Amino acid sequence: MKRLTDHRSARGRTLRDWPAIMVCRLAEIAVFGLLTTGVLHAHGGEDHGDAGTPTQPASSRRVASARSDNFEIVVEYYGVIEPGKETSLAIYLSDYETNAPVAGATIEPSISGLDNVAASATAERDPGLYNLSVTFPKAGDYDLLFDITSADNSDLIEVKGIKVGADQTTSPKVESRSVWPFIGAGSIALLIAAVVIFARGRKGAKRSMSTAGVSLLVLGLLYHGDAASAPVSAGTPGYMPKGSQFLLGVRTVPAKNQAVSRQIAALGRVVAPPTSQVQVYPPQSGMLTAMKDAPYPSQGDRVMKGQPIAVLQVLDQFVIRAPISGIVSAVHAVPGEQVDPSHELFTIYDFTKVWVEANLFENDLIHLELRPAATLMVDMYPGESFPTRFVNFDNIVDPATRTLKAIYEVANPKMTLRPGMLVDVHIASESRTDALVVPTGSIMDWEGTKVVFVHIQPEIFEMRPLKILGYYGDWVAVEGPLVEGERVVTTGAYELLNIPHRTAEGRSR
Repeated sequence: MKRLTDHRSARGRTLRDWPAIMVCRLAEIAVFGLLTTGVLHAHGGEDHGDAGTPTQPASSRRVASARSDNFEIVVEYYGVIEPGKETSLAIYLSDYETNAPVAGATIEPSISGLDNVAASATAERDPGLYNLSVTFPKAGDYDLLFDITSADNSDLIEVKGIKVGADQTTSPKVESRSVWPFIGAGSIALLIAAVVIFARGRKGAKRSMSTAGVSLLVLGLLYHGDAASAPVSAGTPGYMPKGSQFLLGVRTVPAKNQAVSRQIAALGRVVAPPTSQVQVYPPQSGMLTAMKDAPYPSQGDRVMKGQPIAVLQVLDQFVIRAPISGIVSAVHAVPGEQVDPSHELFTIYDFTKVWVEANLFENDLIHLELRPAATLMVDMYPGESFPTRFVNFDNIVDPATRTLKAIYEVANPKMTLRPGMLVDVHIASESRTDALVVPTGSIMDWEGTKVVFVHIQPEIFEMRPLKILGYYGDWVAVEGPLVEGERVVTTGAYELLNIPHRTAEGRSR
């Protein structure tokens, strides 16, 4: 939660701003109050257990789900389904392996054991969302059968435990307070803020309202029931509804076993390749001038190879052109200055490709191939790997450290790597082994531990700690509580850090 103001921002605001800002802060306080309330109900009646095992209701939202080798399906409905009346239920359909919404599928629903009950499913505008219309003849528990055909797969899935009629089960008694007073208070405050802001037209206050609005949006995604929660922790399942997964783009990839080479870890340093930096000198004596067609560059300007960057006034004009494309890192002369061939004019560097020198111990060399592959990792860019191209080994072993440099070239189009940076280099050896691998993008740092989120049920995720064994381009070899075929989250993992805990009874806390 932001502080009300600071010394710098206070100087830029007038007394006219404070009503709008105070109202926005009230909206944020309402959000904070929701996040810090005690134990509340959450997601009651949702299928947080195994597929086809609905939980007991604790709020109006109810969910039943099932999965197959191809699809994962979640059936969502609210309140009590009345027998004999047409009922609409929401269907969320996703690809089992990737969790991507399945759009454009044909779904033919029916009720298991009943042949004369009409049911139909139609696609909604949102990908992966379908509307099921069905009339249940009498009260009781029903199982729905879905014949699903998509562009890539087809399957028959049964979803068990749709409850129709008065609910006879007893919910666990939990002290609760409703989330809606907080959201309502925040929404009213935002509405008042909008009126004040647009009446006054103050930009700073608009930014404050945006902050509170985003906070309320997040609450709408995660606290769709009467819920408040503590963030998920390692080994504790956490909950996110399927609709929120679709909205936030949560995607998964199954872990797999594959043969990998054992890796040697080395500390590397980014250096400038020999051809990446040049000093520009005048070819003869003369006076520097600037012309319309040859604007004089400033430090930090990007220039292209062959671009006119200065004009030398001799008996005639001599155009000095950039010898390489890159950034002007230093300017050593100014227009009007008399220069000669010994006077450096500019320094230009091109770091779109850099070298990395990895220090290898003598004992490691016997395990390497002639041109060993390597993957580069940088602490400040977690989860991102940099492919490399082997250049050469240095010819001399450092007598002080007993190490030999292995030199790799790294593409650096965004200038992410800068000379002098220290990096971790993982070099492949000749030795091979079988290992469990997951996508590099699935690995997260959490309180000093490498973790992944595993999609264990349609709306349940679990954080697992892992040990990194080696990096192999887009894949990482790992060791820990993970088995082949389990789905790890590759996109949207950071949004899962604040999802509610799920207790053994199927409720959130």
